[in-house]
Amino acid sequence: MKNVAIFGAGRIGRIHAGNLAALSGVSLKYVCDPVAAAAADLAQTHGTAVSTIEAVFADPSIDVVAIASSTDTHSDLITRAAKAGKTLDQIDRPELLVCSLSDDDPKAAYAEGKKLVAYYLATEPHIMKASGVPDDLIQKVQAVMSWPATEQDYINAAKVIPDDVCRMLMAVGTSDDCVAKVREYVAAGVTCPILYPLMDNIKPVVDAFAKELRIEN
Repeated sequence: MKNVAIFGAGRIGRIHAGNLAALSGVSLKYVCDPVAAAAADLAQTHGTAVSTIEAVFADPSIDVVAIASSTDTHSDLITRAAKAGKTLDQIDRPELLVCSLSDDDPKAAYAEGKKLVAYYLATEPHIMKASGVPDDLIQKVQAVMSWPATEQDYINAAKVIPDDVCRMLMAVGTSDDCVAKVREYVAAGVTCPILYPLMDNIKPVVDAFAKELRIEN
């Protein structure tokens, strides 16, 4: 039996906790989250305990840690896990990755992707700064966005966002473009890429990655 502690009790954490709890040979021992109510609710759902980061890394019975917390905490948690004697094989590293895919109209896929980027540039610039977006672009987007933002605001803001910024932040474009981007994340150490399709028709996303994984219908 492998004892697992999960960091993060938000949307992604809940998904991974549910998957872990359903596995035979796995015991979800601890849930950690800075939001006490979220941690308590998830722990109660799966009949486990709430713990702290310090307590998890001090507990030698923990075989695996699952990192499903906010992106800005990943580096610190991985470093602390390594100092506690965990190897990368013992650290589950899921990552939510937006996928705006269209082989029929890649420009439309970029347009949708840029509207989402515009939202984050306007409302959560700290995330964009941490992702490498330059300050001057953040200011340009904020200058054309009102609040609450309208659909036209997003369209106008998307026009000032370069393609390369969109590519930096998500999987966007054709099937080949999106598969290549996900490969980059896996090569960088992500163990479980979780795709969030932006386009209305998600079948091309399913088909592209089924082909990549050689999944037959």
